[in-house]
Amino acid sequence: MTVQPLSALPSIEAWLAAEPRAEYASEAPFAEVMIDAITLADPRPYTYKVPEPWRGRLLPGMAVLVPFGPKRGVAGYVTALCDTPPEDHALREIEEVVSGDVMPPALRRLFMWMAEETMAPLSAVLGTAMPRGTLARVKRSVHLAVSQETFEGLARSFHGPAAAIARVLLTAGGACSLTRLQTAARQSSRVLSEWRARGLIRYHATLECQEQREKVQLHAIATPGAFEPLSERQAEIVAYLQRAGGVMGLAELARAMGTSAGTLRTVARKGAIAIRPMPVRRSAVGRASGETPPALTRTQASVLETIAEGPGVDLLLGVTGSGKTEVYLRAIAEALARGQGAIVLVPEIALTPQTVRRFQGRFGDLVAVLHSHLGDGERFDEWQRIRDGSARVVVGARSAVFAPVSDLGLIVIDEEHESSYKQDKSPRYHARTVALARARLEGATVILGSATPSLESYTAALEGRYKLLEMPERVAERPLPPVEVVDMRVELEAGNRSLFSRALGGALEAAIARGEQAILLLNRRGYSSFVFCRQCGYVCRCTRCAVALTYHANPTHLRCHYCDQRQEMPETCPECKGPYIRHFGAGTQQIEEATAKLLPNARLVRVDRDTTTRKGSHQELLDAFGRGDYDVLIGTQMVAKGLDFPRVTLVGVMAADGALHLPDFRASERTFQLLTQVAGRAGRGDLESRVVIQTYSPTHPAIVASRAHDFKAFYEQEAVDRRETLYPPFVGLVSVLFAGADLSMTMRAAEQFAGGLQHEKTWQVFGPVQAPLAMLRGLHRMMVILKVPEWQGVRATLRQALGPAQRPGVRSAVDIDPQSML
Repeated sequence: MTVQPLSALPSIEAWLAAEPRAEYASEAPFAEVMIDAITLADPRPYTYKVPEPWRGRLLPGMAVLVPFGPKRGVAGYVTALCDTPPEDHALREIEEVVSGDVMPPALRRLFMWMAEETMAPLSAVLGTAMPRGTLARVKRSVHLAVSQETFEGLARSFHGPAAAIARVLLTAGGACSLTRLQTAARQSSRVLSEWRARGLIRYHATLECQEQREKVQLHAIATPGAFEPLSERQAEIVAYLQRAGGVMGLAELARAMGTSAGTLRTVARKGAIAIRPMPVRRSAVGRASGETPPALTRTQASVLETIAEGPGVDLLLGVTGSGKTEVYLRAIAEALARGQGAIVLVPEIALTPQTVRRFQGRFGDLVAVLHSHLGDGERFDEWQRIRDGSARVVVGARSAVFAPVSDLGLIVIDEEHESSYKQDKSPRYHARTVALARARLEGATVILGSATPSLESYTAALEGRYKLLEMPERVAERPLPPVEVVDMRVELEAGNRSLFSRALGGALEAAIARGEQAILLLNRRGYSSFVFCRQCGYVCRCTRCAVALTYHANPTHLRCHYCDQRQEMPETCPECKGPYIRHFGAGTQQIEEATAKLLPNARLVRVDRDTTTRKGSHQELLDAFGRGDYDVLIGTQMVAKGLDFPRVTLVGVMAADGALHLPDFRASERTFQLLTQVAGRAGRGDLESRVVIQTYSPTHPAIVASRAHDFKAFYEQEAVDRRETLYPPFVGLVSVLFAGADLSMTMRAAEQFAGGLQHEKTWQVFGPVQAPLAMLRGLHRMMVILKVPEWQGVRATLRQALGPAQRPGVRSAVDIDPQSML
């Protein structure tokens, strides 16, 4: 098998060469339609008949109106055209094909490429990329299909409802909204259907997204001119409103003046103010004050000159604190000056508020934000602002790569190495790959930024497929913090059984005594990682997943972090009834408790999934830490990257081995990246700082390289190992997972699939074997792992082998270039 690096974007060039597939239309008489605004428990497409005039003209991705249940005129997307309808179904016909493009052509082409790339149905792609309610409201109007003179002549013979409807239509000049005609007289539907059948009228549909779901609030508006005499208090209210610009939300004005809505209505009755409903934007983030751009370093200026050379892919390798964000901001400013838009992706939702404030400070209301923690209304409003062009810079997590930015000039992927950019359900897309494809389709530039790039991206840069831009020093010549690696085996031999090594415990006490801040990282939430009986060896496990339950305190319970099953902590062993059942392994809750004992006067805050379930809680906790309300921040990988707190002088990694020995070929790379990123949170200001890493594997290459902040040394060793063992980026990797409630049926499906690939002599086929997570949510899981020398033809071969392998009750999932082997 070849060991040459594969292209990071395996199929876009070949797909573009066969571009007609992206815009195909056929004479197929049936179409699959994904309903847009109706919330479905099973978001799947429904099959409809294609109207005769639209056969050969209807395209996937087009918006249509369909009957759905008792409703008519429901909006949806065409996801596929087909020649054969489902069996035993009485199909209904598409009512209308909506005029105008629902999505820009480049996005439609991107979605269709993505469906082929990920081997997912287009309906799944659209469901991921387009927020529900994007069509929101379809405005239907009625137009005369004959001349007005002809219709006037016919109308003289109309009586009753028909005459009333005709008068309204003629008064409106031969075209008006369907709603207006329906209110003109009873039986309007029957009359209009008859007229349509006679060819007298035609329907026209347009999209009106903003009106349907915009949020409206009552506002107070100062009115000029004379009004009745006001009391002293009422005059103060009016004066305050005028100083505020003359318009303010009614509730906001009442709060500001310490008064009631009733008082404001009294002022309105006297004519001094008017109270009117006005649309308001559901803001996803707060407002940020403007900022003055800092002077560029020589390195930043040089990097920006290279980025400005034109479309392509730039890998920005910059150490933590080197000023990569400022490079992004300047590159975006240049794109905006050219009339282009930009998308900025960040890996963690926790980073989004801090990043958005930085970008808002530079670009104001041109910035929109998109991520999964937004409310439906907020997401919809942001989507509309982007689509209508009032927002030109989009900041968000993975799905923001689909933002409908017109004239897209730049896509920035910060911390491009992060596995969170890969979606773990259908469609299993990687935002980095989608960004590369979108940039290729729209002629945009992509900046991949990281202090620890993925092996795939760095290899592509070394091969000359990306431009490699380096920023090896921190801004203001600040040094990278020194890293101390503590061998916890030595600590045990010395009799220290605390969670803190002597070095880390002493450093914590000293930092807090100086009034400085610290961050403690443990990438495991909960109190303890498992509950174990020391008498018989029993482990409390989830009944639906093949994992040990995690012990949580406050309140005490056991929880599965995959399916959220919960159990009470047993007082005695359920197996042997012995009393020696205890929890083992530390989680963030236990670290918080131990830190409180070590530093009884310190103010602690914990940031993990358990403390950030409420909307906006990420931002609130991190803002409070940034203000100095807390001394020690304890968290999972949420606190390891992107955050900038100048008063943090100590970073402690509680257990560097947590992910080091997982059954995943990327375990070493992930550990190095996490350690390097969290170490970079220290020393962002002018104070001296240090990093302490606790580990039982101090000589592991990932630990040694992170101690020296040496990405290139790590890459060289890891690339040798990957090449010898045939793993990406030197081969293509595919994971095919089979899951079912019946283990034997699941095994037979996996075996049938693997057997169907035996003719592929250049492929390596491993399995089927039990997945490392052998059961999840009650389903047995079997895996087949494939190593392929090139991507060409892989998807067609997989589809051919999957067909005969289908079994009732067994699901299959294909993951091209998987980021997790669990």
